[in-house]
Amino acid sequence: LNTRESNMYFLIGLSSLLLLCIFWLRKKKISYFKIIFFSSVILYLIPILAFQYESYMIKQEMEKYDINKDGFFSKDEMTYELEELENNLINDSGFGIFVFFGYPFCLLYTIILALIFHIGKKLLMPLLINFKL
Repeated sequence: LNTRESNMYFLIGLSSLLLLCIFWLRKKKISYFKIIFFSSVILYLIPILAFQYESYMIKQEMEKYDINKDGFFSKDEMTYELEELENNLINDSGFGIFVFFGYPFCLLYTIILALIFHIGKKLLMPLLINFKL
């Protein structure tokens, strides 16, 4: 699988999981407002926590190259692998933008999924009730 296909499958799986959660929470009589709010907050926090974990792991890996354990890398401590780790740590791939602008997209995503669930429920329930084998 290439990256685009794996991202598509991840989004489909996440949407399906979120729709199942909406179904289960609506059966428990939880309002759409609460479902949308908490779902969007969780969707917002997942990438932030994943990035923080990845940064922590890179820093742990970088500590292996610090020979004198002073927290700084001298010229003789610099290797190709260390430079690659530093580049991975510095290049945040848009994470800085996501922290500030990501929540509105997460909120919009959950609103759209809640609307799809609500409309689907209103359209499909009468069909399923009247369906005869």
